[in-house]
Amino acid sequence: MANQGQGGKTEQALAGKVALVTGAARGLGRAAALGLAREGASVVVTDLRTDEGQAVVDEIAGDGGKAVFVAHDVTSEDQWEAACAKAEEAFGALHVLVNNAGIAPASEYIENLDLADWKHVTAIDLDSVFLGCKHGIRTIKKYTTKENADGAIINISSVMGLVGLPRSADYNAS
Repeated sequence: MANQGQGGKTEQALAGKVALVTGAARGLGRAAALGLAREGASVVVTDLRTDEGQAVVDEIAGDGGKAVFVAHDVTSEDQWEAACAKAEEAFGALHVLVNNAGIAPASEYIENLDLADWKHVTAIDLDSVFLGCKHGIRTIKKYTTKENADGAIINISSVMGLVGLPRSADYNAS
């Protein structure tokens, strides 16, 4: 949240920080990317929706912020490495990762659910968080010290992880 500093200037809480947000073309990811940028962070916007992701980047730039778009399949380890490298290349660091990308299931009873559909949902909703944490931590650690240990990873989840529904076993599990 921006604060009023000395002399009436607005201070941005995340000035000089770099954030990477997955699933940032729409919904909560878009809101997170815009909010981080408003607070001064340079933002790596990632998603599979290229046009919508670029529109978020354009909106951030139009408001005076800094952002780049990366087409990113969050189930691909190689693409995680590339997204983190893009943060370093474009902005010189990575301080904040928002693991937001996710999908809802096909809404099928488990006895009728195909294994391929189960794997698809859990790959995006669970495996991607593991990959994001793995590569995010490795990258964030490069830019933190004992005196400046202010990196953060935010994992977005659903209440559905606590409350089961009969047609959402894959989503509940992940």
